Amino acid sequence: ATPHEFPYIISFQGMKNEDINSDGTHFCGGSIMNDQWILTAAHCVDAFSKYNSVKIVAGAHNIRTGNLNEQKRKPRKTVKHPKYPGPLGPFDIALVQLNIPFDLNQFVAKMQLPIGNPYYPIGHGTVAGWGSTSNTSVHVYPEILQKAEIPMVPAYKCYSPEAGGFNGHLTTLCAGPLDGSKSICFADSGGPLVQRTLQGEPFQIGVVSSGYFPCGTFDQTGKYVNVSFFLQWIHETIGVKIGCLLNQ
Repeated sequence: ATPHEFPYIISFQGMKNEDINSDGTHFCGGSIMNDQWILTAAHCVDAFSKYNSVKIVAGAHNIRTGNLNEQKRKPRKTVKHPKYPGPLGPFDIALVQLNIPFDLNQFVAKMQLPIGNPYYPIGHGTVAGWGSTSNTSVHVYPEILQKAEIPMVPAYKCYSPEAGGFNGHLTTLCAGPLDGSKSICFADSGGPLVQRTLQGEPFQIGVVSSGYFPCGTFDQTGKYVNVSFFLQWIHETIGVKIGCLLNQ
């Protein structure tokens, strides 16, 4: 990705101490809903307990060197979806409230959501993250934000329990080429899958949930939470209607 191409993405980083400026280990992504709330995966919130403390870094590009446009916060509150059953389950979606609101600007910006009834997206989407770039059992973590344009897997194939299907839950979205050329991987979890309106404005259709290991395995795909099923829950949890572009 180019610097600040995705101003709505954040990096969750685990730290050994409470100092927000100490080194952090990236373990999940998320997207900015407004100046106080982050949308991510529920299993990412579960992972908070592995670290002494967690920081949320917005405006990031190279997460090793950092940059002057970064804003760092800590989580104040986490809300996992009440139906989330645990790892690899459906409803793998959560919201994280910041201890101090972001100052929104061109480098740290909020994501738009779709509006209306739940639907299964078609076409292509773009996913971004600092997850592993290895297609072997050895993880290789990039310093710079990566992106990939990936095709949606048709709904019937995503939901089908038959051979060649992915047995997805109704609220699951499958995306990624079946030839293994591009894939989500470890530590991409929680990050946004986006499409663009006809006016070119990005809006979020999915949250990275799970994939097949090794990443990029032939005939396998990535699973995402289909955001369109959770708009009411997001609005109720955050306590405000989120600005949606698609009704303008």
